[in-house]
Amino acid sequence: QTSVATFFAWRLDTQWADFFWNICNQDNRDPSPTAMHLFDDAVMNMLRLIAIATRDSSQSRYNDEFVKLRAADQRNTYQTYEENGWLDRAFSETVLMLFEGWSAGQTGFALKLPDDRVFDEKAFFKTAIAEPLSISYPQIVEFVAYIEFLRAHGDSQPQAFQEWMRVVVNLAVNTTYVRPEDVRRSINGLRELIPHAVQILEYIASTPGPVTGFNGAQASEEVQKAKLILAEHNWRGLIEQAESHLYFRGQIDFLLERSEALRLFDDSEDAQSVDHASAQLAFQRSFDMAQKTFTPRGLASFKDFLWERALLTLGNYFLRNGSNWSFLVNGATEQGSWKRLLGGARDARNILFKLWDQLDAEQPLEPQLQRIITSAHPEVPWQKLLIETPEAFNYCSRRQMRFVNDDVQDIYLLARERMSGAHAELNTYALHARLQREGGAALQPLSLPYYESVSGEADEPYLYFHHEHAGREIHLYVSYKQGQFLLQIGNTELQGREALQAQLCQAIGFQPRPEYLTAECPLGEIDEALLKVAALLKAN
Repeated sequence: QTSVATFFAWRLDTQWADFFWNICNQDNRDPSPTAMHLFDDAVMNMLRLIAIATRDSSQSRYNDEFVKLRAADQRNTYQTYEENGWLDRAFSETVLMLFEGWSAGQTGFALKLPDDRVFDEKAFFKTAIAEPLSISYPQIVEFVAYIEFLRAHGDSQPQAFQEWMRVVVNLAVNTTYVRPEDVRRSINGLRELIPHAVQILEYIASTPGPVTGFNGAQASEEVQKAKLILAEHNWRGLIEQAESHLYFRGQIDFLLERSEALRLFDDSEDAQSVDHASAQLAFQRSFDMAQKTFTPRGLASFKDFLWERALLTLGNYFLRNGSNWSFLVNGATEQGSWKRLLGGARDARNILFKLWDQLDAEQPLEPQLQRIITSAHPEVPWQKLLIETPEAFNYCSRRQMRFVNDDVQDIYLLARERMSGAHAELNTYALHARLQREGGAALQPLSLPYYESVSGEADEPYLYFHHEHAGREIHLYVSYKQGQFLLQIGNTELQGREALQAQLCQAIGFQPRPEYLTAECPLGEIDEALLKVAALLKAN
């Protein structure tokens, strides 16, 4: 009888060696020492991933072991594994199972899943042997699920295996992982599910609170999708097609809600009018619109922020991001993201649905969005300004604004994310952008230079006008605070021009202050005030 150690050594010199060599050296049949070194690294890198995946998540030392195995400076050697007690039964059995199974193919990698739609075994393997520390927390959870199924149920039920991996991948990619403890929690949840893995849909559809250790909303969504797939066979194709969208990545609760699919399990009287066929048609139509709206990387590209501005005509869809409000980024893990809106920000999501209701997915979207913007009459002043000012969206490179003390009169556009960095004020920025678009002929002899952003909170951002005649200059500064524009002209620039100063005071309401001649102007009267200043300068 051959010992496990002897068998491992023999396989690493024969079948397993051939398998790793062929995968590692697929594109370059290189027998050099460098290639041999890469081969050795590949084997050890895969062993590192298996060691991570086979740690006992019920043990108190799990988090420490996880961190050690993931550490970039950890020596990746058999001696290290032996010293740390990682060459245990679970590790050895898993290595044997995986290496024997993967290397059993006649031409390379013997796949255990029917296809790579939900979990690409070969792609995962190639990443693991080249850069094991680049494997993300969700991918580790997926790999554990892959291993646990094979250990518990073998590879004779590929369709059941695929269904299991579909559910787990949906759960893992839509759960936030920050610490090893988060991974541990999910793995504990997986190991509760694994006895039922060959009938995972039936189990989660019929068992109260069946899924633990993952994002609760996603767990609930998987239960609802399981019920739909089991209730009517046409749901499977629709659901799997939507789940495969690379931005949604399994999180399609918004499509289920919009199609009223979940009402199929509601006992209320008004829910009786919903049937599978009508809900499936609504689901498909919603998905068609969603595909026109979102690419695999996030929101589709629309010129001049037409999408965001059209949404604002229907309500405030912004999401809180710390001290700021975000008009949304594509990064799925960020607080102010389109993915978060789709995943559960109900009020904001309903605004998206309202916009979809006004659009025809069969026609180009940009002309439709422009018509919605042009015909809108928003009542909220700040929303009206943003809708009219695409330049304001462009200024915010991180798509964030600051509502100071939640006062909608004091809104700052952030060039990045903080008030300590460059920022502009919405009312003055929108005024500057509009006047630039109009060309400035009506305000001659005033010229309009660039907008002055500021950094820090000691000073207010502003725009200014410039006038020069006969070697004398006048600068008119315009800032905004608490519902009023503030107009200022430096006293030194008005010395010797007492008549002009008197006219400014009489016609516009300027008041002498220690450094500036100053006037306050209500929001709706700024154009008239600027025209009066321009006329007085022209006359003088």
